Amino acid sequence: MKLTRPRSVAVTALAGIVACVLAVMVLGSCQQFFTTSLAEALARDPDSLVPDVDASNAADLAELAQNDPAMAMSVLDGINDAMAGASAADQVMLRTAAVDAAASASGIGPAVLSVADQLAAADESEIIGIMDQTLAGLGNLEEAADGLLLALPDPADTVAFDAFVAAADPGQLAVAALTLMASEAASDPDGIELYIDGIDPDNPVGESQILAIALATAAAAQYEAEGGDDELASMLASLNLTTK
Repeated sequence: MKLTRPRSVAVTALAGIVACVLAVMVLGSCQQFFTTSLAEALARDPDSLVPDVDASNAADLAELAQNDPAMAMSVLDGINDAMAGASAADQVMLRTAAVDAAASASGIGPAVLSVADQLAAADESEIIGIMDQTLAGLGNLEEAADGLLLALPDPADTVAFDAFVAAADPGQLAVAALTLMASEAASDPDGIELYIDGIDPDNPVGESQILAIALATAAAAQYEAEGGDDELASMLASLNLTTK
């Protein structure tokens, strides 16, 4: 049976999981590229200057765009353009880069972290308002989620989905699930809280929710298999993206 959670628990969990998955992704990154001349050029005009994306450069371009949502959105679009002609192995590489590009394009992590102090000091009646305003201010959230939905395999295609999961780390899987969930929550006319409470991980509704729950379930299982504590799994469960 699905449990209904208090409003403050669900939204505080949303902030917590963003911080958690960002920490995982930051620890896994190798270096920043913004000191290079290529980075400076791309930052000036990402739509026209992002080179053709393929499996050999997708990860570097996604990392290059880490602090620039517009550039990251261009990289994500380039990844999807490259997907059709790519081999199965190259598609896996493109998809892992797509997760990183979508996370940067959406801006969800930095946005939530920017209001972390407000969330910590807020009472229950204020938290929903802070999160509503924060998510509403993310201009690329819906576009990033749409690009991610296009890039990632349908969980029903177990060969492609399992290959992607094996190549990704738990942080990438979790942040992909969060991006998809947050996009739908932010646009739901009933609000973030009712959307989150309405998710049933055993009976997902719609393509985006099905994929988000599959990604979150894989993230929790992978994290547990790697010997991590249950913090990530607990956060995902608090958002109704996995079952306890």
